[in-house]
Amino acid sequence: MDDNNKSANLKSLFKNGVQIYTQSLREAFSNIIKEENKRLLLKQISAFLAKKAAILLVSYLFGSASALFDTYPFGLSLLCAANNNVFAVYLGLVVSALEKRGEATAFFLIYTGALLIRLAFSKWMSDSKGLTKSKESLVPEKLFCEPFSLRLLTLILTSTSISLARLIGDGFLYYDLFGLFASVVISPLLFCAYYVINSTKSHSKPLLQLAYLTFAFSIIYSLKLYYVLGFSACIIAAFLVTLYVSKKFGVLHGSVMGLFAGLACSLEMAPVFALIGFVFGTLSSYSLFASVIASCLTGLLFGVAADGFSAFSTLLPELALSGAIFLPLAYYNLLPKTDVFVPESVSRQKKLEEALINEEKLRDSTLQLKEMSESFETLSHTIATLSDRFKRPDILDLKEIVENSFNKYCKKCSLSGVCYGKECTKTFDVMGKLTNNLNEKGRIEIADIPGYMGEKCFNLLKIVSEANLLYSKHLEELIRLDKASVFAADYKAMSKLIFEASKINDLEYEINSELSSKIMRALKYMDIDAGGVLVYGNRRKRISAWGMSLSDVKYGAPEIREALENICETRLSLPEFEIDGETLSMTLESERKYEVTYASADNKMESSDYSGDTSRAFENKSDYFYYLISDGMGSGREAAMTSRLCAMFINKLLSAGCDKSIVIELLNNFIRNKSRECSATIDLAELDLISGKGCFVKSGAAPSYILREKNLYKLQSKTLPIGILKDTDAEVINFELEDGDVIIMFSDGVAPSLEDGVWLTGLLCFEFEDDLDKMAHKILERASKNNTKEDDMTVALIRIVARD
Repeated sequence: MDDNNKSANLKSLFKNGVQIYTQSLREAFSNIIKEENKRLLLKQISAFLAKKAAILLVSYLFGSASALFDTYPFGLSLLCAANNNVFAVYLGLVVSALEKRGEATAFFLIYTGALLIRLAFSKWMSDSKGLTKSKESLVPEKLFCEPFSLRLLTLILTSTSISLARLIGDGFLYYDLFGLFASVVISPLLFCAYYVINSTKSHSKPLLQLAYLTFAFSIIYSLKLYYVLGFSACIIAAFLVTLYVSKKFGVLHGSVMGLFAGLACSLEMAPVFALIGFVFGTLSSYSLFASVIASCLTGLLFGVAADGFSAFSTLLPELALSGAIFLPLAYYNLLPKTDVFVPESVSRQKKLEEALINEEKLRDSTLQLKEMSESFETLSHTIATLSDRFKRPDILDLKEIVENSFNKYCKKCSLSGVCYGKECTKTFDVMGKLTNNLNEKGRIEIADIPGYMGEKCFNLLKIVSEANLLYSKHLEELIRLDKASVFAADYKAMSKLIFEASKINDLEYEINSELSSKIMRALKYMDIDAGGVLVYGNRRKRISAWGMSLSDVKYGAPEIREALENICETRLSLPEFEIDGETLSMTLESERKYEVTYASADNKMESSDYSGDTSRAFENKSDYFYYLISDGMGSGREAAMTSRLCAMFINKLLSAGCDKSIVIELLNNFIRNKSRECSATIDLAELDLISGKGCFVKSGAAPSYILREKNLYKLQSKTLPIGILKDTDAEVINFELEDGDVIIMFSDGVAPSLEDGVWLTGLLCFEFEDDLDKMAHKILERASKNNTKEDDMTVALIRIVARD
């Protein structure tokens, strides 16, 4: 019994504890809810007061702003167009009327009359509705909901009354008559714009956009007479509104907004702010800080061109202050959000799709531009170094200069037999020392010549002067002929490069509506009800599906991938799932269809210290694989330097995602404009590992082979090396990749002619080895035995492997 009592007591104690704990939780949550309600109520009250204060301020500004012929159409038009905030607008207008000396009573009566007329029309409308409704509906739910026509009638009556009162009171002056006409024209136009903004009905986007432009114009115009700490409020508002619209809605809307905003300041400011909107809208996607600075400078320079250097004092402070205000707001994403300029057909799903694509596009574009910039920076440094090197005569040229200087005067000298006979060793030794001095110091001094030569040579001063003169002429000719710097000025080709990169980038982010619909239907067929599906991309496809129920997904990731691969006709990655509450989202993207393995071997001529062949294998982030063989024409250091330069040039730009044809064009321009005649072959293999397409780009290169299922295919072109012709002489040979293909590339030193290559065909067909490295060295060994002409040799073998 004691144990039972203890157990019962424990249960009772536990139950009471749970009840007390539960009650305390309820009280705690109740207090939290009360606190949250208080905070929410306080927040709502603050927002309400802030809204009313803003309306009061705007209506006060509109009531104080005078238009043509000293008319005041802004405030009265706003009062007649307002819906829920009529009394706040009326109060702001009354305050503005008190500041009008001599006319305060007249404007007070007009504003009050307009308010009373609107009240009367509202009562009349409610009484008309009450004729067909029950007694409970006789009181209108809201005041000031009369239709457009009655509001416009109110405006015409009141605006005409104040204009007629002025005309009669001042003795029928022409000025007041023109004011009457201006008021009758301007007031209805402003009223229509304000009415569209205040209306709860849906309007077409062009009309709504024009209404907001007019409203922004009205606010900026009404600030013309106000200065804050010496800064023009009008110009600051115009600049901020222009930048805001440009950032949110693009170049076109920003330029139009700038035109309206500038026109509100003055006629001269209209083109200034239109240009500011264009510049900011163009540059804002690259750098926010740079685009704001560029906009300020653009406005200042245009202002100087229009008004002279006085713009530095009238425009610069306002632009600088506006930029300082806008930058942190834009950087921390504190700008107001609105979709007034977004096309009406764009739905919520469309906005989501565009947001997803734009985020990916911005990230990839930024990365690509960064890589292109780094590539150009590396190439610029290398080219500058080479250019500086080519501007200096080499040692053989200097030796020739010294010898020619001596020969010019020694031939006529009676002691030449002694100098070039008995003492020829001393003479040549002096020539060598002078050549070294010329190379190191750039000129020869008399002190550089040994004393024993100076004692017997009467033409020594002339020889030194001649050598220095020849050196100067030779250096001048090298500088004149050196055109490596022309590469930096080849803006046309570079702009083409950027344009093509942008064009390809746009294609990779183009929405594929047809595929999106097909995948949506396929998912429904698999009993997966997705809220939305988005497919974009041309070569590399990205697939996003969202709004799926967790319980609907009954298939595994491999089955879903297989189904979507059949629709997209490309290899896809396994789906990646993300859970958001009770819904599921899924993403897939194209992935490599093939992988490559490769091996290479090379051999330089024994008679040369340098190999004229350069080979390079590399990939880029777009899943392209490249193999390049470049053979510098000729031999020695010049040929080696040219081929290495070509390899580095192509490697850097293709790795950054540049178009191969434009890269070859740029390289051809650079090689042609070097100070020394040189050329090089280009043999480039480009393999698209996603689509399975391949191509060769050949310019003066040896043929290549593809070994496919024991069948050998030869691909060749009849083109010249780069650096010879003005236009690029390169041929593109396209082919499709297949699993197991082996691509064989080599320089012309392996098989200089068709007859020399007979042994190569037999070797590839009947003696091929699966070990690519052994096969590459085997080809080199056989080439060394069969070729009678010694040359640099390079071999590369690339195997295509399909992914499982």
